[in-house]
Amino acid sequence: MTSSPPDAQGITFVLPLVHPQGDKVDNYTVVEMILRETLTSLTAQHGPRPHVVVVCHQAPDWAGDFADHVTFLVIPEHPGFAAGRNHVQVDKGMKYVLGTWVALMDPAPDWIMLMDGDDFVHRDLLAHLQGQELAEDGFLLAGGYHAALRPVPTGFQLEAALKVNTFNDTCGSCRVFRASALKDRITAFQPALAALTPDQLADDQGVLDKGFVDLVVAATDPLRDDQDGLIRVLGRHVRQKDHFNFTRVTEALVAKGCGHGNHDGPKAGEIHWHKVTAVTAPKQFLRDFGLAGRPTLQPRLKWQYQVMGSLQSLRRVAGRLKRAITG
Repeated sequence: MTSSPPDAQGITFVLPLVHPQGDKVDNYTVVEMILRETLTSLTAQHGPRPHVVVVCHQAPDWAGDFADHVTFLVIPEHPGFAAGRNHVQVDKGMKYVLGTWVALMDPAPDWIMLMDGDDFVHRDLLAHLQGQELAEDGFLLAGGYHAALRPVPTGFQLEAALKVNTFNDTCGSCRVFRASALKDRITAFQPALAALTPDQLADDQGVLDKGFVDLVVAATDPLRDDQDGLIRVLGRHVRQKDHFNFTRVTEALVAKGCGHGNHDGPKAGEIHWHKVTAVTAPKQFLRDFGLAGRPTLQPRLKWQYQVMGSLQSLRRVAGRLKRAITG
């Protein structure tokens, strides 16, 4: 089907942030530092700025710097979100539901993009989606980069911007959802949410209402091991293809931040060297993604990255053989 394309006033980005005491957090200061760069990128869209919702356990000290365009939703102390209680897919899925439901309040956006807190978007993301044939549930961003980052006190240094094949298989920040599609799925998951008014979701300081959190946790608990349940589907992007119908977009419009050491995914934030197809000039990448002026390092030559990809593939094969032998 064909539909009206998204515009800058009609999209909200929703980001879940890890628990500061989570078992995959090496340095929460770095988590917040990379988040700040992510928010800088997301709010640098050409045209009117979109809105961003961050679901977290504590708002950073600098949250007020983004007050006009970013809402920090703080989860109150709650046993359902205790550090280490939830599998990462369950934790992210519940936070996506909380953030999305708040984002759907009046005025609701037409489009919602579920992001990770360490990824970036092209400043012309929305312009590139103009005029695309639109499937029922939104867009699949199949083109993208792996950005090799080195944390520094002021943020990060960019070592390389590596264009990768089938980006959507490597990163969860790859889908722009029609807001109505997410609303329908969440309503079916927990119908009681539909009766809540905006003031029953969060207070004026952004602290989520315990009753709201209770409803999401209660609907999650019986299904936390259900790989096809909404929470796991939202929390593990590769499963979404079986539950949503997307238009595939091949332009490189999103980037995964790699190498900062606080990743929660199964690949621990490593670059998928075997998928690298091109190397982009770091300064050009930073300009395109709203991060101009960040420090850069001299990138390697493309053939060096290809060698890294071959070595990575060999290590994976060796690992599979070892597991098969030791059984």
